[in-house]
Amino acid sequence: MKILHIIYDDIKNPWCGGGGAVRASTINEIIADKNDITVITGNYPGAQNEIINNVRYIRAGIKKPYILSRISFTFIILFLLKKFSSDIVVNDCSFFAPCFADWYTKRPVINIIHHLMGRHVFKIYPITCIFPFLFEKIFLTISKKIIIPSIAVKNQI
Repeated sequence: MKILHIIYDDIKNPWCGGGGAVRASTINEIIADKNDITVITGNYPGAQNEIINNVRYIRAGIKKPYILSRISFTFIILFLLKKFSSDIVVNDCSFFAPCFADWYTKRPVINIIHHLMGRHVFKIYPITCIFPFLFEKIFLTISKKIIIPSIAVKNQI
């Protein structure tokens, strides 16, 4: 199966190479022996497109500064969805760099939501919070297939 995985986080990304990036890369490496996997991640200083353990990584967006990296990633994904063919699209949701793949492809899209921000985002990012807050609301309205790894997030939705 050809899988296109969209996730801003990347294990090599100095801004956000945390647990989500480790989880995604580990799962992709495990299933790469029987699948053709392309992962599109956000760009960052020193990033290069590469193949790691049979998984193809494409870095998308502007390399710096961090905020422009996230914004440009969101817009470039629209074009990359058309460029790369796949049987399925897996979207690891980040409302700070949203991908509305359900709108831009007819392929099956599986959206993974690990957490919701809701109004809490207003406390964390008082100036820029309106964008991820609205993206989260829009995303939950348009998404067709969502995987949620916890009962708490399921109950919030």
